Amino acid sequence: MAWLRWFSLGLLLGLSALSLWRRLDHSTQGIAADFVQQFENASLRRPDPDVFAVRDVSISGLSKPSITVQQPSRIAWDLTVPGNAWVEAELALQEAAWTLAGDGVLFRIGISFDGRYDELVTQVVNPFVLPDDRRWVPVVADLSPYAGRAVSLIFNTRPGLEGDNRDHDLAVWGAPRVATR
Repeated sequence: MAWLRWFSLGLLLGLSALSLWRRLDHSTQGIAADFVQQFENASLRRPDPDVFAVRDVSISGLSKPSITVQQPSRIAWDLTVPGNAWVEAELALQEAAWTLAGDGVLFRIGISFDGRYDELVTQVVNPFVLPDDRRWVPVVADLSPYAGRAVSLIFNTRPGLEGDNRDHDLAVWGAPRVATR
């Protein structure tokens, strides 16, 4: 019977160690680049740096550090992509635009390197037409194919899909960042 006690103790210790290892593995996610904090370091802010604002924005009661813009725009950051990285953000239109007619905003995230441009994310957010868009819309793109490369990570906003309708295009980039594991 002593062997059963030792076996049980070993099993308990092994399961505890496995649980701890899994928790440590999942908690190793880090933020390699927080673009709200690094807003002033953006290499490009078009059409004009003054159209952007950095502030906390609340969408459906959930507040996030954000970059807001009220017209078509482009903002970019230069960085060397770390290993095991991805870009993530939460997209939204300010709540003031939800009940005002418009065609939404087309959000795009792309990466430029060595004279090449790759589109990573394309997402229209239109809370006037789609009530499900009255929230933070999460987007994520894997950057591991670009690990070790010097790149420009580019965030674009454009009018929605119905031409150049800019009415009520109050775009929000919520907590844009590059995360690593």
